[in-house]
Amino acid sequence: MTNVGNVWKQALTSMMSPSSTNSKGGGSVNISASRTSSSAVPQSGSGYDMLMNPGAGGDDELCKRLCCCDARRFGADGGSCTSSSADAVQLQGATKANRDRRNAEFAQLMRLQRLYTCELMKPECDLVTLQNLLTQGVPCLLRARVWQLLLGYIPPKNSRVPYPTPKPADYIRLVETVYSPIEACGDRGKDPLCVMLQQIKLDVLRTHPTGLYNIFNIRSIQLALERILFLWAATNSKISYFQGLNEIPTMFIAVFLHSYLLGRMDQVNTLSPEAMIEIEADVYYCTTKLLEKYYPPGESRPLHAEVLLNKLDDILTKTNKPIAEHFSRLGMTMYHFGFSWATCLLLREYSLPDSIALWDFIIATGSAGTSADIFPFLFASYLSHFSGLLELSMDQVMHQLQLPLSQRDNPPIATLIKEARALQQTYNQTSAQD
Repeated sequence: MTNVGNVWKQALTSMMSPSSTNSKGGGSVNISASRTSSSAVPQSGSGYDMLMNPGAGGDDELCKRLCCCDARRFGADGGSCTSSSADAVQLQGATKANRDRRNAEFAQLMRLQRLYTCELMKPECDLVTLQNLLTQGVPCLLRARVWQLLLGYIPPKNSRVPYPTPKPADYIRLVETVYSPIEACGDRGKDPLCVMLQQIKLDVLRTHPTGLYNIFNIRSIQLALERILFLWAATNSKISYFQGLNEIPTMFIAVFLHSYLLGRMDQVNTLSPEAMIEIEADVYYCTTKLLEKYYPPGESRPLHAEVLLNKLDDILTKTNKPIAEHFSRLGMTMYHFGFSWATCLLLREYSLPDSIALWDFIIATGSAGTSADIFPFLFASYLSHFSGLLELSMDQVMHQLQLPLSQRDNPPIATLIKEARALQQTYNQTSAQD
């Protein structure tokens, strides 16, 4: 059986290979050295040669190839981490300032790469070090492994061993005992679990996260998401399934597929059933680990929506009285616009690259037990970037807050996080004085 952990090992080893070297002394990198099947590599002219072929081009191409490891360059429109032919032409005529900027980005990425490589190759990873590194960014091919470590899915000891426990086998048994009997009842079953499964099937067909390369139109991906959602809801009966839960595993699916396929997201259809079930198992267990941080024992409210939104209301009252009083006059509560923020962890509000950067922060802070605390402040910071709300009616406010993603002027994730932290400090000081 193909092992996803072995792919991670190959990627890490390839990053240490000297076969691609920056002539300015920036270091060496070979992101795609572990690709063994030349027939799977796309033909020249597709944009893959410059970004994915370690033998193509010089300093500019190497820098560009490395930049795709940054979350902001996680290919967002119908392909892998790639660039158009026009970009390649533009690179040739780049100004010195642009070259200097790219060289600086290259140096930063190389620094992060060396730090991650050193940490991940230790007999035991230091999770605090990984947590601090993750807030600075992470090479794409290592993101899945880092997330798994910080979520506690794999232990920090012997982190180079692909899978210390037989997770895929455990997952297969779970599918056979929990999912398969209910799936066999079809759409005629009246059992609550059968009804829940039918709702999940409908939501899966409507799940198309922005920028995920249309992979959620692939039937094998849809079935994997369906099983993951049903198993989580069935084994967490006090919470069960709720609208918005279908968004949570999509980030893990995207990141783990990207890592497994070494960035070639157009190759999803070539995955063997064995490989797909291992990725599916990883996604299920990591989704479970993430959601455990938001559900204490006995909790039955989706993602603490009530707690988070009540906290948001209190934050606005203490730090943004004009907007809080305006909403009160309109008869608006935080539930009118914030419920999806709380249940989907802002995934519907940002594009894929930004969502990945946000989740780096969530998982980094979550490993320290603080990510749930920061969410209401992220919501308040996000809300503050909608201008003119004080002059709008309730319907106009709702329209403004629910504009399509393409029509929004969202703050950068780094800005959102910085403002949320500052807001949290202000709020805590204000609360201490009350």
